[in-house]
Amino acid sequence: MNIMRQLPPETEDSNIQVKIMRENMKEEVTRVYCFTLMKSIVDYILMDPSECQRLSISSIPKPFPRRVVRGPVPWHTCYKKIYAWQSQHLYTVSPIMILLQDIWLSSFSSLRFVGLEDLPLPLLPSEFEEFVQRQCQTTRDELVQNWLPRCASIIDTSMQLWLTLTHEGEPEALSSVKEFFSCVAALMSMQLRSLVVESLQDLLYIFTTHEDGNDFGEVFDEMNYIQSQVLLVELQVNEPHIDFSPDFQECWESIHRGFMQIINSAEKIPTVESYLFLDTNRFYLRTVSVDELLVTNIIHKAKDVFHKNTVGPKK
Repeated sequence: MNIMRQLPPETEDSNIQVKIMRENMKEEVTRVYCFTLMKSIVDYILMDPSECQRLSISSIPKPFPRRVVRGPVPWHTCYKKIYAWQSQHLYTVSPIMILLQDIWLSSFSSLRFVGLEDLPLPLLPSEFEEFVQRQCQTTRDELVQNWLPRCASIIDTSMQLWLTLTHEGEPEALSSVKEFFSCVAALMSMQLRSLVVESLQDLLYIFTTHEDGNDFGEVFDEMNYIQSQVLLVELQVNEPHIDFSPDFQECWESIHRGFMQIINSAEKIPTVESYLFLDTNRFYLRTVSVDELLVTNIIHKAKDVFHKNTVGPKK
């Protein structure tokens, strides 16, 4: 039998009790199999009314499912209260939330405020800053003109799923609707936040490819510096000094403004109820803040890489 193939093979060192248990299990499986086979044959025959009449069987007992009744447990009351509260106040498993998440993953999760594939390196600092601004504005327009209306359309067409919260005459109806749209805003804020964080990390990646710096030591070997540059700086020879235009401080300020542009482009994007209820107060989705540890770590990393690449030109 196939079930016997699932058992480990017997060895000479097998315990006598294991062998007895093996034989007992084999006997039990064979007995249950034979009984089930016979019962299946009889059940199939009795499905024909003429056979029931031939065998003088007027009725067939119906099997009833086995039910187990368990006494109440100490946490039953507390569980019912928490379950009822979560059913009334949390909407994370609502079909609308799943549809909103599906829209983001299928159409907008690949968006970036700065697309690396469109970045024509190397650039002058002013050109780099203009490119970042242009890309950020394009992505913001995509969010405002396509993402928000599609989310609003989903909520509008699925109105039957949340309109039951506004039962007339119930004082807590308005509070329930606010909680629902707060949950929608929280989900969309997390999606917008993920877009900002990934865009910041992508922009940082451009600079981390040069994180080894350009301190060439005593002897300059041009084969060690064959990677494409990020920024172009003009060299001006003023004996006995060498000046750079723009200077390194202005270059870093352009890079810093690029990171800030990504964060600022995600600010003041309205919530979805602004499209559904024109007479409501205007609220905005929450996004990444400038003073968050995540942002400061990314900027400090970029600044450290930038300073490593100012050592060689100063020699």
